[in-house]
Amino acid sequence: MNTVQVRCIDAYPKTETVTLYKFSLQPNDQDISIGQHVTLAACDDIQLKPGTYTVVDKPNDGIFVVAIKKTGRNSLADVLHQRKNVPLHLTGVSGSSIPPSPKLLLLCGGVGITPAIAVLCQRSTLYRCCDIHLVVSAEKLTDLPFLAELLDSHFSECKVTLTLFRTRSALNKPADFLSH
Repeated sequence: MNTVQVRCIDAYPKTETVTLYKFSLQPNDQDISIGQHVTLAACDDIQLKPGTYTVVDKPNDGIFVVAIKKTGRNSLADVLHQRKNVPLHLTGVSGSSIPPSPKLLLLCGGVGITPAIAVLCQRSTLYRCCDIHLVVSAEKLTDLPFLAELLDSHFSECKVTLTLFRTRSALNKPADFLSH
């Protein structure tokens, strides 16, 4: 793949440490699909290591969305959280969506939820015939990106089951899908 420049056109927080970034590609650049992994590198700072992120949404051609978590290690992710207009190159696109299967079990933790969110985004197309069980672990519910989307899928989709574990403290009121 040739390196292409991408431009951040929007950024909005999902949690205190995770932000969704919407990037724009130039026309005629490589097509990117939900569920693929993109590698982004800073154009002007070779000290920053590139980061690889799961595409969680693709609102239209030439636009893709990734979730990026602050690391606290002065990484590319941290620089993006400080200022979204960092000049970036898309240096790689890899992988593909998780293959559909009659039954899918997805085990996730923290920002590692992004491949499962990619599956849920394609629920009405690629995964319409799949029974999907998501097992998610999070220290605190407020730290879990996409919690609203997970709960919505659990309660509105008969073929989506959510099992959520909160690992830091006891719950005041456990639910059928939530325990500690």
